[in-house]
Amino acid sequence: MNKKDKAEVRKNYIRFAGKLIRDAKDKKNTSVKLLSHSDGKSRVEKIMDGWKNIMTGLGGRMDKSIYTNFSGYPVLSDRTLSEIWAGDGYGARIISVVADDMTRKWITIEGDSDNIILKVMRHLKTENMMNVALKWKRLFGGSIVVIGINDGGELWEPVNENKIKSVDWLRVFDRTQISLTTMNFVDDTKDPNYGEIDFISVTPVYGSPFNVHISRVLMFKGIPTPHNIAIANFWYWGMSELQPIWTNLKDLGAGINNTSKLLFEFIIGKYKFKNLAKKVAEGKEDEVRKRLSLMDTAKSVLQSIIVDADGEDYTRDSANASGIADILDRFMIFLSGATGIPVTRLFGRSPAGLNSTGESDLMNYYDMIASKQRTELMDQIEKLVFYINNSILVKSKGIKEPMIKFNSLFQLTEKEEITNRKTQADTDKIYLDMGAITSEEIRESRFANGYSYETTLDPDADEEDLEVTPGE
Repeated sequence: MNKKDKAEVRKNYIRFAGKLIRDAKDKKNTSVKLLSHSDGKSRVEKIMDGWKNIMTGLGGRMDKSIYTNFSGYPVLSDRTLSEIWAGDGYGARIISVVADDMTRKWITIEGDSDNIILKVMRHLKTENMMNVALKWKRLFGGSIVVIGINDGGELWEPVNENKIKSVDWLRVFDRTQISLTTMNFVDDTKDPNYGEIDFISVTPVYGSPFNVHISRVLMFKGIPTPHNIAIANFWYWGMSELQPIWTNLKDLGAGINNTSKLLFEFIIGKYKFKNLAKKVAEGKEDEVRKRLSLMDTAKSVLQSIIVDADGEDYTRDSANASGIADILDRFMIFLSGATGIPVTRLFGRSPAGLNSTGESDLMNYYDMIASKQRTELMDQIEKLVFYINNSILVKSKGIKEPMIKFNSLFQLTEKEEITNRKTQADTDKIYLDMGAITSEEIRESRFANGYSYETTLDPDADEEDLEVTPGE
């Protein structure tokens, strides 16, 4: 576009804008409004169309909904998070139940037929360490597991993968025990790990502070946080799981506490005292107190109230508690929805509604747990298994490629398990008659490490071994 064309476009724009301003002044164009600026000039702001109803106030100044917006949100401090863990049962359960389910059935390592790696992991109390690390990660937004690797190097040095003698210990530290500054990160732009952590500074409750290289650490980070709100400890680790559900948790806690306080005033005694207003006006409050004291004494002795038949009366009214249970149920459902944990799992109560069994909710929940196992736990376990498998004590056993598999959380009934195994046996027989697999492969796949439906073929099997005459 040349200068002449640009000038023409600008001229047309100015002419159009001027017309909008004149129309707005004359109230001819209601889709624009004038804005006055400090320079004395008027400019136009476009008003977007929307639903309006003059009679009901919808979309107008009397519409309360247009003033509803999201305001600032309190950031939970480490102290508050610790106190919730120690003093709020539901808050602690939200943290614990997911971590417990992620490690409840633990893992199977395919290729580790003699459970060599699993025995080392059991000695290191890996399942418990991972469980605690996940809990602190969910509570504080981050945690680490330091691996004690005997490779001849110091904690602050990278792991020498070719000289690993053994993996000796694991220790868990939550985010509050970790200090990170720009010094902890790789700042060389030519380094492929630029911007990543190089080493971590730990201040344990016991012992002296120390630095540990990232290669000797299993990292667990909290909920990812947008950079524009990545304040305080959020900037690297992420948020606590309690942060986004704080309002729902608080509402449920307040509802339960207020309901418990209502019980103390559930029965209210009403005593009609003759000439009460007159006696108070005459300054005879002591007579009122003596009368009430006498009534209380009589009640203690006779378990009954004695009143004057002439003008006195005593009644007991009960508070109306109808609807409270429904309100608390709604608070529970809101909290369940915010956490993604079914009511049956979070509160330990029977399911309600159309799905009276709760199976659909649990299946969706177990799918969520399986996803978290893959995204939050798998990489860390693989890293640890790699070090254990590379150690001298284990490497000599010849485990080539250990494959980690999380055991299913779905629990089959005994009848369902028998039915499934019979179906698998029928399938195995069909493949065996076809010559697709051997009896040794079936035996190894099904019963080597506890019963398994997965079939592993022997890559070294001769084709002659697979040739079976139909009917044999």
